Amino acid sequence: MTRRAEFASLPSEFGDFLFANVGADGELTVFSAMTRLDIDPILEATRLAAMPADLAIEALTAVLRRVPQLEWKDADFPAAATRLVALLPAAPVASRSREAPVMQRRPDIPLSRVFSLFLAVVFGALIVLGWLLSRPNVLGP
Repeated sequence: MTRRAEFASLPSEFGDFLFANVGADGELTVFSAMTRLDIDPILEATRLAAMPADLAIEALTAVLRRVPQLEWKDADFPAAATRLVALLPAAPVASRSREAPVMQRRPDIPLSRVFSLFLAVVFGALIVLGWLLSRPNVLGP
């Protein structure tokens, strides 16, 4: 499948997944289905690719159930999600743990510490300025 020019900048590793037909009719792609639901398709594809396969299938099934154009039986949603998840790059293995990926979080710095640091810098600058101004001929004639 050849990509149109406006989609050339999309990550190519997700192309098979994003431009795959959701249903048999071929009128709706994963990209268009997610866009209609106001979901960023690339971020969602990245998120799904990072999950174990069983969780990715559950998550994509939930997304597909929200697409109003899909009037399927309940059993059709997981089957389509399974087929589509297999198109993700390095499709996750279902036997991996069900733990969500761990994200590193920046430690919270208390506001009082930030304010104290700000005051220390301001007072330090005032002391240096006072010292400079008290010396004769430091800032010129």
